[in-house]
Amino acid sequence: MSTIVGPQTITIGSDTGLVFTKSWVPKYHNEIKKGNTTIKKASTAASGEALLRISHQVSKGIEGHVVSLEISGIRGADLVNRLVKAQLVVTCEDGNPDEVALLKSVTSALCTYVPTVADDIFADMVD
Repeated sequence: MSTIVGPQTITIGSDTGLVFTKSWVPKYHNEIKKGNTTIKKASTAASGEALLRISHQVSKGIEGHVVSLEISGIRGADLVNRLVKAQLVVTCEDGNPDEVALLKSVTSALCTYVPTVADDIFADMVD
Protein backbone atom coordinates (compact mmCIF):
# COMPACT_ATOMS: atom_id res chain seq x y z
CA MET A 1 0.00 0.00 0.00
CA SER A 2 1.44 3.35 -1.01
CA THR A 3 1.23 6.41 1.19
CA ILE A 4 -0.26 9.67 -0.02
CA VAL A 5 2.51 12.18 0.66
CA GLY A 6 2.86 15.92 0.32
CA PRO A 7 0.11 18.53 0.33
CA GLN A 8 -3.21 17.80 -1.36
CA THR A 9 -5.08 20.59 -3.18
CA ILE A 10 -8.90 20.60 -3.26
CA THR A 11 -11.42 23.21 -4.41
CA ILE A 12 -14.53 23.59 -2.24
CA GLY A 13 -17.13 25.98 -3.62
CA SER A 14 -15.56 29.42 -3.83
CA ASP A 15 -12.47 28.32 -1.88
CA THR A 16 -10.21 27.45 -4.78
CA GLY A 17 -7.03 25.54 -4.30
CA LEU A 18 -7.15 24.83 -0.57
CA VAL A 19 -3.84 23.23 0.31
CA PHE A 20 -4.15 20.41 2.83
CA THR A 21 -1.01 19.56 4.80
CA LYS A 22 -0.30 16.80 7.29
CA SER A 23 -1.72 17.54 10.70
CA TRP A 24 -2.36 16.00 14.09
CA VAL A 25 -6.07 16.29 14.88
CA PRO A 26 -7.05 15.23 18.42
CA LYS A 27 -10.46 13.81 17.52
CA TYR A 28 -8.74 11.25 15.26
CA HIS A 29 -6.02 10.45 17.81
CA ASN A 30 -6.77 6.71 18.00
CA GLU A 31 -6.84 6.26 14.23
CA ILE A 32 -3.60 8.18 13.74
CA LYS A 33 -1.93 6.25 16.57
CA LYS A 34 -2.73 2.95 14.80
CA GLY A 35 -0.74 4.22 11.81
CA ASN A 36 -3.45 3.54 9.25
CA THR A 37 -4.83 7.07 8.95
CA THR A 38 -3.53 10.28 7.43
CA ILE A 39 -5.06 13.60 8.44
CA LYS A 40 -4.50 16.79 6.48
CA LYS A 41 -5.86 20.21 7.37
CA ALA A 42 -6.54 23.53 5.63
CA SER A 43 -8.37 26.72 6.54
CA THR A 44 -11.15 28.07 4.37
CA ALA A 45 -11.73 31.78 3.88
CA ALA A 46 -15.20 31.89 5.39
CA SER A 47 -16.35 28.41 6.35
CA GLY A 48 -13.85 27.24 8.98
CA GLU A 49 -11.36 24.41 9.21
CA ALA A 50 -11.22 21.75 6.51
CA LEU A 51 -10.04 18.22 7.33
CA LEU A 52 -9.12 15.53 4.82
CA ARG A 53 -8.94 12.04 6.37
CA ILE A 54 -7.75 8.90 4.59
CA SER A 55 -7.84 5.57 6.44
CA HIS A 56 -6.89 2.06 5.37
CA GLN A 57 -7.64 -1.31 6.91
CA VAL A 58 -7.52 -5.00 6.06
CA SER A 59 -9.74 -7.29 8.10
CA LYS A 60 -10.86 -10.87 7.44
CA GLY A 61 -9.57 -10.73 3.86
CA ILE A 62 -11.35 -7.47 3.02
CA GLU A 63 -9.39 -4.35 2.09
CA GLY A 64 -11.13 -1.13 3.06
CA HIS A 65 -10.45 2.56 2.62
CA VAL A 66 -12.31 5.58 4.00
CA VAL A 67 -11.84 9.04 2.50
CA SER A 68 -13.63 11.92 4.18
CA LEU A 69 -13.65 15.67 3.81
CA GLU A 70 -15.25 17.86 6.46
CA ILE A 71 -15.65 21.56 7.13
CA SER A 72 -16.30 22.69 10.70
CA GLY A 73 -16.56 26.19 12.03
CA ILE A 74 -18.70 29.04 13.31
CA ARG A 75 -21.10 29.91 10.49
CA GLY A 76 -24.42 31.59 9.89
CA ALA A 77 -26.18 34.59 11.36
CA ASP A 78 -26.59 32.73 14.66
CA LEU A 79 -22.82 32.05 14.82
CA VAL A 80 -23.27 28.35 15.65
CA ASN A 81 -20.48 25.80 15.25
CA ARG A 82 -21.52 23.66 12.27
CA LEU A 83 -20.15 20.59 10.52
CA VAL A 84 -20.58 19.29 6.98
CA LYS A 85 -18.92 16.07 5.93
CA ALA A 86 -18.68 13.91 2.83
CA GLN A 87 -17.32 10.40 3.16
CA LEU A 88 -16.50 7.63 0.72
CA VAL A 89 -16.04 4.04 1.91
CA VAL A 90 -14.62 1.52 -0.56
CA THR A 91 -14.01 -2.18 0.03
CA CYS A 92 -12.95 -5.24 -1.92
CA GLU A 93 -11.27 -8.61 -1.52
CA ASP A 94 -7.70 -8.11 -0.33
CA GLY A 95 -4.84 -9.22 -2.57
CA ASN A 96 -6.95 -9.70 -5.71
CA PRO A 97 -5.71 -7.33 -8.45
CA ASP A 98 -8.83 -7.81 -10.58
CA GLU A 99 -11.07 -6.79 -7.69
CA VAL A 100 -8.86 -3.79 -6.89
CA ALA A 101 -9.04 -2.69 -10.54
CA LEU A 102 -12.83 -3.05 -10.52
CA LEU A 103 -13.05 -1.11 -7.24
CA LYS A 104 -11.06 1.74 -8.77
CA SER A 105 -13.45 1.83 -11.74
CA VAL A 106 -16.54 1.70 -9.51
CA THR A 107 -15.16 4.49 -7.30
CA SER A 108 -14.40 6.67 -10.31
CA ALA A 109 -17.87 6.02 -11.76
CA LEU A 110 -19.59 6.92 -8.49
CA CYS A 111 -17.55 10.10 -8.01
CA THR A 112 -18.41 11.15 -11.57
CA TYR A 113 -22.13 10.34 -11.14
CA VAL A 114 -22.86 12.00 -7.78
CA PRO A 115 -22.34 15.62 -8.94
CA THR A 116 -24.83 15.06 -11.77
CA VAL A 117 -27.60 14.21 -9.29
CA ALA A 118 -26.53 16.28 -6.26
CA ASP A 119 -29.52 18.62 -6.47
CA ASP A 120 -31.90 15.65 -6.44
CA ILE A 121 -30.02 13.96 -3.60
CA PHE A 122 -30.27 17.05 -1.39
CA ALA A 123 -33.84 17.98 -2.35
CA ASP A 124 -36.39 17.91 0.47
CA MET A 125 -38.41 14.86 -0.49
CA VAL A 126 -40.49 12.33 1.40
CA ASP A 127 -41.01 8.84 0.02
